[in-house]
Amino acid sequence: MGFGADWNFEYLEEFIQERGDQVIWETAISCSSCRKGDATAAFNEKNSTEMSNIRDFNCPNCHGDGFIYRNAQIVTGLLTQVNAGNRQLMEMGVVFPGDCVFSPSLRGPDMENMDKVTLCITDILNEGQVVQRNAANLSYASLRPSTLSAQEDRLWYAGDGCVVWCEDQNNVVYTSDVDFQVVDNLVRWVGKKPADGVYYTIKYHYYPEWIVYSTPLQRVDRGRDLKQRVMLRKKHVAFLNSTDRATPAQRQTDQIRLTGKTRI
Repeated sequence: MGFGADWNFEYLEEFIQERGDQVIWETAISCSSCRKGDATAAFNEKNSTEMSNIRDFNCPNCHGDGFIYRNAQIVTGLLTQVNAGNRQLMEMGVVFPGDCVFSPSLRGPDMENMDKVTLCITDILNEGQVVQRNAANLSYASLRPSTLSAQEDRLWYAGDGCVVWCEDQNNVVYTSDVDFQVVDNLVRWVGKKPADGVYYTIKYHYYPEWIVYSTPLQRVDRGRDLKQRVMLRKKHVAFLNSTDRATPAQRQTDQIRLTGKTRI
């Protein structure tokens, strides 16, 4: 006669459905418009440093991230944030603040590296996001096409329109719906606004988005599939939209560093 507890998959799935969070899961595929400098395209005649292969910050397909997302589905799972109790993992560089562990439904789809997970309820963006006023039309950024008007700035995440606070580097405070509006992932200025080039901080309600990384782990117990445990990283940490990552080849290197896995 054996001793010890065993898995009851019916109860486990019931627990996930009752106590879990609903998220939107989207599968990632490489953007064919921006990823022309990847290793798989190395046989063509173009040099990956040519202007035609430099990342388009306003790519209509991927918006400069290098990945497009398809097949959106609602998935329920247990979402647990990696917190200060995991300081050792943070010091080792394995996890960053804001990383999460996600255990999807036993009946859910299999997730892969670079897939995107979006929470269906809003949260407050911690200390806020620092934005430069009209950055899309200043310096080198002005040489690249953008759909942003001179009255708009881009945010990391889509918001629900609610703003906690907005203040610039000169301690001037701006009022939501009077001086500006948050529409999806844009700040649209409609009244008093900072001068071009001035930095300001906006703390707003947003829909958290994470990128799957570190190769989803398949959990197996006594030869039985317990489904995945998935590591998630905040989108703005995974996709640092900086000029030193401008070429698709460099972004491929970033992908390998993020996931810890080289795909062939």
